[in-house]
Amino acid sequence: MKKFLIIFLFLFVLCTSLSASEYTDTILPGKWNIEGTSFVEKNFVRVSFKIEGEMNQSTDILKNINADIDKVIEDNQEKSRNLIDENRRVLTSCDINLRLYMFDNAGFDFKVWDDRIDNAVKYPVLLPEVRPTLSNPFSLPAVSIQDLNLTVTFTSESSGKLRVQGYADLDTVGVCEINADCALWKDGTAKPALEEETSSGCNSSSGIFSAIAALLIFGRGKKFCSVQI
Repeated sequence: MKKFLIIFLFLFVLCTSLSASEYTDTILPGKWNIEGTSFVEKNFVRVSFKIEGEMNQSTDILKNINADIDKVIEDNQEKSRNLIDENRRVLTSCDINLRLYMFDNAGFDFKVWDDRIDNAVKYPVLLPEVRPTLSNPFSLPAVSIQDLNLTVTFTSESSGKLRVQGYADLDTVGVCEINADCALWKDGTAKPALEEETSSGCNSSSGIFSAIAALLIFGRGKKFCSVQI
């Protein structure tokens, strides 16, 4: 009986170790979904926005990476590749596609902006050896699409959030400030709940009236508004 218990404990520890590495080996790579919504409302006029997209990632063992690449990223800091164990797994590519839609209470929507980053990874990103959690998240270095800064944070093996901050020139609406936390989840898993960190709407009443004017004018000239997606 004692011998059986020892074997059981050994197998349990082994499985736990394998489970911890599974995140970087099989879960992190692949397709991830992105989605977030918000609106600006004043009396009978409501300006709504929806952001959605996809993220595709690839990983590899550091020793398989081209020898000409002499740096890696660890904890958002550049480090010499020579200081890192060549058997560690790294993120080698991260493609991000984003689309922004405007829609109303009647259910009509149309795309007002879209863009993509073919690879957000400048240097290989060293992956954690344990699964990320809410209290110990794993974030990728921030990247940019024109005047938008994007930060990807993983809070579990299959979920996280995409932080979007900056400005985008939206068709028919004009230049808008975007300050969004979007849900991020592995394709084939359930979409996670996302706590709103900031309130919806424009930063001031003048921003609301700018958004309303943008709709009424329907794109004639540049209008500025600040929206929380």
